[in-house]
Amino acid sequence: MNSKITIASMNIESKSWSSDWDGYDYLKILANYIKKYNITYFGAQEIMMFRKMKLQKRLGDTYYIVGNSNYGRLSFLSNSEINPVITRNMPLEVENRHLTLLPNVCKGNAPRILTTVKTDENFIINTKLEPQSNKARIKELKVLQEHIKNYKDFGPILLGEFYMTESDPDFQEFIREMEKIGLVHISNKDMENSKGFETTNHVFVSDAYEILESRMVSGEKINKISNGKPTLVKVRKK
Repeated sequence: MNSKITIASMNIESKSWSSDWDGYDYLKILANYIKKYNITYFGAQEIMMFRKMKLQKRLGDTYYIVGNSNYGRLSFLSNSEINPVITRNMPLEVENRHLTLLPNVCKGNAPRILTTVKTDENFIINTKLEPQSNKARIKELKVLQEHIKNYKDFGPILLGEFYMTESDPDFQEFIREMEKIGLVHISNKDMENSKGFETTNHVFVSDAYEILESRMVSGEKINKISNGKPTLVKVRKK
């Protein structure tokens, strides 16, 4: 078992859904980024179902892309938005949750999108909260907190687009609650290349891991397809 792993999280900007946006093939850029940094687990937000197989072709058979829409008929629509975990380690168990896209009917039963993946070595959670309604996001944080309590014995890694910066009081409260169950937030101030940039895409790791390196990736083509700087974190099991 290799105790060192590299994890990353990134929200893909919605206008990059065309096969060739701004002169770039975004799936090729994404695949090259994952390969370049030898990423073990990549939490991607806003990937469409109909792009999943094309991305798989770009990555080859060394990676698995797991996570589907799980909201009624959306599971069968090619343009349904998914929140996949891209993993080098074989997934043993996968769970998907997906709420309606309309914030006014959000019941708070689960985060807008939640994908959990268990491998023989790690437990990864990738989420995306409601982008339009702060009231819905606050509800979703409470529910996400309860979900993670159920997973705490697995030593989880939490990745996701929260649409909240770490200076947001509600997100600060979520960070404190995560600390109580042994999840450490990778702060902006601890990330190389952050230069005061506040991302809303966050990474939490179980205290079962030692954090070796954390950074925001900038100055690369990957920034062309993200609405924020991607986060990259290297950890090692203690």
